[in-house]
Amino acid sequence: MTCQITLKAEAVSFPLNAKVARIVAAGAGAVAGLDLTSNDYKERRCLVQVLEPISMGATLKQVSPEAVSQTESDLVALRYYSSASSTLTVWRQNTDDKIHGFELHVQDYYIRSTPKAPEIKIYIDENHAEAKTTDFGSLRLRQNDEEARELRRLYNWIALHLSDQVPDDLNEFLQRYRTEFGSD
Repeated sequence: MTCQITLKAEAVSFPLNAKVARIVAAGAGAVAGLDLTSNDYKERRCLVQVLEPISMGATLKQVSPEAVSQTESDLVALRYYSSASSTLTVWRQNTDDKIHGFELHVQDYYIRSTPKAPEIKIYIDENHAEAKTTDFGSLRLRQNDEEARELRRLYNWIALHLSDQVPDDLNEFLQRYRTEFGSD
């Protein structure tokens, strides 16, 4: 049997063609498994764009503290790595373990907290493409306001789907930086 489903996230809708692959009785209802392979590249790419940030947040796991270089004397850096190739660095105060700030690195972008939630700063690494072909030079960050709305949405979706490996106080801190969007 074929059907069409629509995934909705905030004000964004993604209609997808589907085939019912399997139906299993579950309690008082049923669970249907869907095959989405009949969609063309554009629709599959839209689906990946929805699932990718969910995966980024849901697979975050803390890196061994010994593997994280400490550059600030009054802060302790902790790092979380996602199997979806993103990293979250969190700085905690040395004295009381209170969270000082965070940086979320996704591809060429860096999303950083500011002292005033929900304000974040978004940077792009202008050196990244060059570093891939040379000897991994240093970061050359530039504040990026052109793609800020899309990256803020990406942040929101990641923060909504954080792994249970993320401590509760960090989860609460990250939630303060989410913002609501109106219709696009």
